Amino acid sequence: MAWKHERLYIDTSGHRPRHFPPALVRFIDTYGRDKVVFGTGYPMIPLETLVADALALDLRSDSSHRFLWANAATIWGWS
Repeated sequence: MAWKHERLYIDTSGHRPRHFPPALVRFIDTYGRDKVVFGTGYPMIPLETLVADALALDLRSDSSHRFLWANAATIWGWS
């Protein structure tokens, strides 16, 4: 649904990136790289743990940048 609708995004809050299904990781790294926003489970899950998991996903640098920061910045009008 997210790639079909311009203003619909996927938020990953509450899930450790190391447990993402392979299909979601592929989506983040390919045609969905503009549609997924990094979310946390803080304070239940330490932020450092979540960021380390996200960086270990083996995403292309552009996809990782969009997932971790740029997509949220676009939504909030910071870019």
